Amino acid sequence: MNEKKLTNEINEHIDNPKNYGQIYPHNGVGMGFNPNDHKFVIFYLHVKDSKIQNIGYGVSADEDAITLASMFSEMVKGDTLKNSKETLNIMKEQIQGSAAAQQKSAKIVLASFEAALINHKNLKNGIKEDMFKLPIEL
Repeated sequence: MNEKKLTNEINEHIDNPKNYGQIYPHNGVGMGFNPNDHKFVIFYLHVKDSKIQNIGYGVSADEDAITLASMFSEMVKGDTLKNSKETLNIMKEQIQGSAAAQQKSAKIVLASFEAALINHKNLKNGIKEDMFKLPIEL
């Protein structure tokens, strides 16, 4: 993707965040949070037939987290759980070279999605929980 196209895509997510808000029904809810400053992101997943049918999120963090959650949610919406886990791992690797503030925002977004996947798996395995929470590693 060329730099201008990427900049336009980022600006679109800043101006018009996608998938923002809680969804119903959901069968996976996860929170990524920073225990030091109490900022968090929550992802809501509706998974059916091993595909993410719908996705939503809520954010109590900075604008970078909202933008990243919007972009990431669009990347995995409609995808299989297997592919979305691969996307998660790729994104974890790619954020390593980012500025510290962007890394923190990205880590909180990715932790919340990972927590939602864990919650979905736990619910499928009969573990009753409203949400799975993952603190970010600083």
